[in-house]
Amino acid sequence: MAIQWEGYKDLIVGNINFKVSENVGAFKLRLPKNDGICNGTYALSEIKGTWSIMCDNKMSASGTLQWNSADDSVTGSGKDTNNKSVKFTASGIN
Repeated sequence: MAIQWEGYKDLIVGNINFKVSENVGAFKLRLPKNDGICNGTYALSEIKGTWSIMCDNKMSASGTLQWNSADDSVTGSGKDTNNKSVKFTASGIN
């Protein structure tokens, strides 16, 4: 998974797990500049869903996501507690 978080120059890479039978997942990432580790969750209802993330440094973010069934990818967008933009994408592995 690749994350673009406003205020960070480079893309942030994270790990993602998905329980297909339950339409839920979790992800984890390390922020640049030693800003901490973040853990998040997401849930899908058909092709749309929500996500949220909480970081060691008290930063958090949340938003919506959409699943593309054609290629099993997921894209999401939202805002953090400082109203900064957070976007991510995760590719499906077939």
